[in-house]
Amino acid sequence: MARLTHSDRIKMEALLNAGHSVKEIANQLHVHQATIYREYNRGKYMHRNSDYTEEERYSSDLGQQAHDWYITGKGRPLKIKNDIKYIEKLEKKILDEKYSPEAALNALQQEGEQMCISVRTLYRYIDDGIFLKLTNAHLPVKGKAKKKEKQKLESVRDVVPPFMKDRKTFAVQRKAAVLHYGRMTVFLKAREKRWMQEW
Repeated sequence: MARLTHSDRIKMEALLNAGHSVKEIANQLHVHQATIYREYNRGKYMHRNSDYTEEERYSSDLGQQAHDWYITGKGRPLKIKNDIKYIEKLEKKILDEKYSPEAALNALQQEGEQMCISVRTLYRYIDDGIFLKLTNAHLPVKGKAKKKEKQKLESVRDVVPPFMKDRKTFAVQRKAAVLHYGRMTVFLKAREKRWMQEW
């Protein structure tokens, strides 16, 4: 079955207003004649002329509106169908008893409910507004992962051993400091010039 686009509907309207036959329009749009007839019935309206006579015409805009409206009815039916009791139990578990959606589904399943939907489907129903009372605002907020506190680095002056803070004795005691603070050997050699300039 061929589907007409909005531009096809506009072409069809122009061709009909120009007086072309249904067969010619179908050949030009590369569709079957029945498609043209169906489309004509979707978009027909009564047009009033300037002399107050009325005639039946086709409007591409009305045809497109009807097409868009039909499209909204497509899709899979709801898995919960019209099971109002199940919906009310879910809403009660989540709203009143403060269950998360997944916990509410598990609790209902343990209670022996025949109806069973997946967690993903439940979240989709909540997003789409299927429930009367339940919205995303009622759901518990997921906790953000706690960031590990970064260890506050000490300033360079705090890391320097007290006997090195005196600029005069620094050069003399450098060798002793390297031996005493063995883990800071590379650190002291790399930062030696900068420390000397700071003091």
